[in-house]
Amino acid sequence: RVTARHALRLLEEDGLIERFQGKGTFIKSIKPTKLPITELGFAKSVKQYAPRLYRNLQKHKTIYPSADISNLLGLHQESCLLVIRTDVLNEEILGFDRAYIRLEYTESITDELLRRVDFFEKWTENENLKITFYHESIEATEANNEIASILKIKKSQAVLKSTEVYYNFKNIPVAVFESYYRCDKIKLTSTANFKGKVNVKVTL
Repeated sequence: RVTARHALRLLEEDGLIERFQGKGTFIKSIKPTKLPITELGFAKSVKQYAPRLYRNLQKHKTIYPSADISNLLGLHQESCLLVIRTDVLNEEILGFDRAYIRLEYTESITDELLRRVDFFEKWTENENLKITFYHESIEATEANNEIASILKIKKSQAVLKSTEVYYNFKNIPVAVFESYYRCDKIKLTSTANFKGKVNVKVTL
């Protein structure tokens, strides 16, 4: 009985069954569901809705970025740190990001930190960074060879691309995050309250 209860609890945590006191245990619909990533932020939403999601570190090295990234970071023939990571749930890659970080804010960065789902929160805390605002753009684009290879999809398949630029209290850009998501796994929605404030919701 102990083993059976434990197995049922695990199945319930995985969203495969539902248990109702006085009624019994029922198999849930196997239709694909989408995991909400709300305005709570990526790390908190993952902790709440997908605690088994984990992040793989693919690459990190110092590079001279492209002209576009240099402009976004305000660099002039200077190098930065490039990080590439994938987000994995149930052994399936849902998305990946390229992070470009100014070298003066990389002292605390380790491989272990880069693998954390809550990397951004811990990184800014460790570097004592005060982020005052960020700019985000979202667009649909086609997967090139690199994107298709990482996401395990076909070349030219549609993906969602999000570009975020974060600024410190001096209005200096400190990092750029380019994220690519599978369209069949993620939906982006936003809500405005007519007071100038915009809440963004991301769902997988």
